[in-house]
Amino acid sequence: MKPDSRRFLLSALLGLAVLQPAQAIVVNSTFGAAGALAFGSGFSSVVQVTNGGSVCSGAVISATAILTAQHCTFGAGAGALGVRFDQNGDGVFDQTNGVTAKFELDATNVLLDGTDMAILTIGGLLPGWATPFELFAGDPFAELVTLVGFGQRGVESVSGASPLGVRWAAENIVDAVGAAPPGGGGANIISTDFDNGTAGANTLGYLGSSATPLAREGTTAGGDSGGPLLISRGGNYLIGGVLSGGTRADSGYGDISWWTGISMYRTQIESFGGRFYTAPTSHGVPEPGSLALAMFALLSVGVVGVRARPT
Repeated sequence: MKPDSRRFLLSALLGLAVLQPAQAIVVNSTFGAAGALAFGSGFSSVVQVTNGGSVCSGAVISATAILTAQHCTFGAGAGALGVRFDQNGDGVFDQTNGVTAKFELDATNVLLDGTDMAILTIGGLLPGWATPFELFAGDPFAELVTLVGFGQRGVESVSGASPLGVRWAAENIVDAVGAAPPGGGGANIISTDFDNGTAGANTLGYLGSSATPLAREGTTAGGDSGGPLLISRGGNYLIGGVLSGGTRADSGYGDISWWTGISMYRTQIESFGGRFYTAPTSHGVPEPGSLALAMFALLSVGVVGVRARPT
């Protein structure tokens, strides 16, 4: 696949679609590269998904299943896919598993129709330290969320970004749930934006979000596609969505990330051994560190670009 060169331009008025290049966790300058690397190191159940020369991200949801994005696997046979595990986030993969089967929600491969989700069945055993995530069944609106992925990395943007292969993490706030703002896609899209305290970067401010960035504020970029949107409950991280795409080719301030919600696909996920959170439990993926507080975004432009985020 190469850097995915599909880019859909959605006009707030016209819903127009055009094509252009893709690019991947980017953080604010206060948190910085060292902070994002240290934060990401604790998420050993977030994995890299390979498809030939293309890479995406994904997450362990059972002893045999990996949740990722459908656009990362579409058109590939299971044998062409792989899953790489990195225990401490140092960029050295400790284990690679083949894929014996893949499940995709539909045959359309449309990024923002709310069905951009795939489940991979791996061959062989999980590493003992890769604890499956539980899943979130509620409404994620206004939740503090954690973004984790193996994509290109950068501070403020991916211009001159580091190469792929190291897991970074950041935080954001869910600004919208429904159609992808400013007016496109299906009704199952979760949206976040990348704030720096200015009105110009607060792309979703017209929806009422704050321009104030979180201490660990960040966004996504190429290679992060399929990675989980994580929500804290009962001392554990739960998956609330998978990354489908974003707006800016450089993933700079003002970038919007779009996530496909997973709660409506509970039946399909549970058929692969996934477990939805219902009450505090002693299992699941614990929080690797205390979460920061703060808020998020403001302002909008007439035309917003949507890009898939494998690379």
